[in-house]
Amino acid sequence: MATNSIRYIYNSNMGMELIFCENSTISYPTHNHVSVLTIGIVLDGSIVLTANNNVKVYEKNQTFIICPYMPHSISTHSSYTLLSLCIDKNIAAHYSTDKIRHNITALLMNAYAASVSTSKPHPQGTTIDAQRRNNNRSGSDHRFLRPKPLHKAI
Repeated sequence: MATNSIRYIYNSNMGMELIFCENSTISYPTHNHVSVLTIGIVLDGSIVLTANNNVKVYEKNQTFIICPYMPHSISTHSSYTLLSLCIDKNIAAHYSTDKIRHNITALLMNAYAASVSTSKPHPQGTTIDAQRRNNNRSGSDHRFLRPKPLHKAI
C-alpha cells in the first residue's frame, strides 16, 4: 500500500534541495517551479510527465529535466519512488562548475548521512525535516529554492 512519504533535504547556503517521494501515488496538475531547474530520477514504479504538451512515461532508472518556469504535470496509476534535485537557476550564473559540483556532492552526502543516521550533525544551513521546511516557507531559506507560491498554477 502506498504511503505517500515525502522528505526534503535542502541547504539555504547552496541554493539546492533534494526531494524524496517514496511509495507515492500523488499526481500533480499542471504547474511550474519558479526559478528552479529540476533533475529527477524514477527509483521505482513509473510516472507520466507532461511538459510542453509532450507526454512521456518515465520508468525505473530513467531521468528527466524540468527547466525553470516550464509548465508540467505528473500523473500516475500506481505508486512510484522519485528523487528530485532542485537547483536555483541563478546558481550557474554565480558559481563555477566545480563549485556547483562540490555543492551537489555535499548535499548528496548529507542525504546519505541522514539515511544512515538521523543523529549525526549536519552542516550549517542544512535542514532534513519536511515539517520545518513547510513551516519556514516564507523565510529566507526559500528565497533561492521555492519563493511563494510553491507551485504556480497555469
